Amino acid sequence: MNAWFRAVDHKNLNLDVPFLQGCVPTVENLVLRFWDRLDGRVPGIRLKSLTLWESRTNYARYFGPQEVPGD
Repeated sequence: MNAWFRAVDHKNLNLDVPFLQGCVPTVENLVLRFWDRLDGRVPGIRLKSLTLWESRTNYARYFGPQEVPGD
């Protein structure tokens, strides 16, 4: 987990983070990319939700991919 945090901490997200290449780093896009990087990293544990705060009043919350009935 610390290696993942170091990969994005104090970095230019547009240029310095390989897994964000081609991603416009909005809070909405970042929470999706971070979910993909974090979910399943700890054996036996799954994320329930992930909240990424951009400011005191702006955030994105993601509950993971939703299964569509019938798929």
